[in-house]
Amino acid sequence: MTNQQRMLFDLPGDPLTGDPEDHRISRPRKAPVFAPPHNGTVTSRAAAEAIAPVAQTISDRIFDFVASKRFHGATRDEISVALKIPIPTVCARCNELLKVSDIVEAKGRHRKTAAGRKAAILVAAR
Repeated sequence: MTNQQRMLFDLPGDPLTGDPEDHRISRPRKAPVFAPPHNGTVTSRAAAEAIAPVAQTISDRIFDFVASKRFHGATRDEISVALKIPIPTVCARCNELLKVSDIVEAKGRHRKTAAGRKAAILVAAR
């Protein structure tokens, strides 16, 4: 990929420092298509099969939401409320995104959930 091509996909600003000036970042890497995990029990397999048709769409929505928040990022609780997705589903998809995409937990940064507990902030790394 040439520098000119790379510039077509760059976004202004630095999501980790919040500096909107003089930094160019490449577009964050989304998660590849994957099969939802299960623990082998009948109910777990049934849940994995039920979510499979929409798991990638949900992951993409979560990824896009977190990436749109740039430096501010989002907690799993905030993602659940904003996207109207149940928190267990958000947590499962976020755990997968943390393993296979450019979504990371912002080191040393936390916000309180609606319940008043400390929650990790997710940001797009690039």
